[in-house]
Amino acid sequence: METYLDSISRDKLKNLCKVGRLYEAERLLDQKGTARLRKTKKWTPLFVAVDRGFHSLVELLLRYDHVQWDLEKAYGGAKRRRRNDLAGMILRSSWWSADIDPVEALKTGDTELVCSLIASGTDFTKPPIVKEAAMVSARGTIECLRAAKISIEAVEDQLYEALIHHAGQGHLKSLVHLLKAGLDPHRQVAYYPGGEHDTMSAVNAAIHSRKPAILRMLKPSPEKDDPESLMGGAVFMGDHRILDVLLGVGFPLNCQKNGGSPVLNDVLHEAGLFQIRPNFRSSRPYDWPKFRATVDWLIGLGARWAGRDRDDYRHIRDSLIGIGEAGSKEIIGVMLDGKAITEMELQKILATPRMMPIARALGR
Repeated sequence: METYLDSISRDKLKNLCKVGRLYEAERLLDQKGTARLRKTKKWTPLFVAVDRGFHSLVELLLRYDHVQWDLEKAYGGAKRRRRNDLAGMILRSSWWSADIDPVEALKTGDTELVCSLIASGTDFTKPPIVKEAAMVSARGTIECLRAAKISIEAVEDQLYEALIHHAGQGHLKSLVHLLKAGLDPHRQVAYYPGGEHDTMSAVNAAIHSRKPAILRMLKPSPEKDDPESLMGGAVFMGDHRILDVLLGVGFPLNCQKNGGSPVLNDVLHEAGLFQIRPNFRSSRPYDWPKFRATVDWLIGLGARWAGRDRDDYRHIRDSLIGIGEAGSKEIIGVMLDGKAITEMELQKILATPRMMPIARALGR
């Protein structure tokens, strides 16, 4: 017949766990010989010990028999508290009777637990186990893989997806652990299959974090990365600090194959949606003074516009029409004075019926 801890002893043990009285709790458990509880919605001693973060108390309680619902309740508390060490102890307990999800096991970083699961036949190289675990706990995942003697090469595709995730979110510590494992931040991997961009690197993803320190740590390089993609991404995210980092490490402003600047191109394309530094980010409604100042700044840095295809010409026509005749006259004047556009390119832009009002305003 199964024995349970009576309610008075349960409450006493729970109070001891609240204040971390390890030796008194041990004496009480030795007297009763069990930590098994009848099901209740109240906090249990194990849950309280986990919630307060008392590692030794959790270890003590798990030496005595427990019911599964109590273990699951405490495990949930450990995950909410991000106490992977306590979560691993609960899963590794001999009283845990449910199947253990390999992803959850890796997240705990408990090498003993992972090795025992591998010994029982669990295949941790099967996607997306490593990816999902590394997205939550990169350090624990790497440590478990090493302890289990699973090579990084066997799961590198999954780790690269986690690397891109952490770069995009700006998770510095996770990036450090993944880079120490030998991952290359410049490597293009399949991240959005079937999307507009099928591949991405960690450096590309770092643009979206809006954290210059993350981008600097990944060491972007004009030789190893796609300058046009990164410079255009910096404008899309509307953060001048990212653009400053790229320019500071030698990325050319005019990096299109035809000698144009994707930055100036995109700013003109999104006329009025981007503001000048130090607040170079998208805003609606369109702010003419800041848009004009942004164009002046870029042209002052030597940026030039060069149409690559019909879309580029259509975009700049839409932008000029959008900012009106007076605005177009100012912008075109600045671009011509700064040699950001050639006469031939301007003639091609104006050579459509809908651009006639703009052409008249320019005196052409």
